[in-house]
Amino acid sequence: MIRCKKCNNYYDNFFQSSEFQKCPICNTINEETKMTGIEIIAKEREEQMTKHWKTVDYDVKNNDNGRLIQAALFALTLDDDKYPDWDDTFKNSIKKKQDDLIECASIAGALIAAEIDRLLELKRIKELPEVDNIDEE
Repeated sequence: MIRCKKCNNYYDNFFQSSEFQKCPICNTINEETKMTGIEIIAKEREEQMTKHWKTVDYDVKNNDNGRLIQAALFALTLDDDKYPDWDDTFKNSIKKKQDDLIECASIAGALIAAEIDRLLELKRIKELPEVDNIDEE
């Protein structure tokens, strides 16, 4: 199922050619159907950072102990046991999108990318040379 970004209608695109995936209600072409999976995930990751302000620095400070991976698993499975110790805002948002498997998978992929970014930043910080106090002579 695909959700039309213009009219919010859900429709099945199974029988439509990828070049002509249009919403049957408003006739809007779904731009995501022209993109590859990695492009959709990158677009979602960018949205996480710019629209929701979930930057690498934010994740380093707030999302340790596998929370981003838990959130990705929740987005894919809707299993409450996998939900991280966040408030219910994200949970409710995902549950509203549960019929749009592509959107849920792209959110999960972007959350995994966010975890990779977080781990890389932690590694970068740790690998910075330590500076000892040098007494001036």
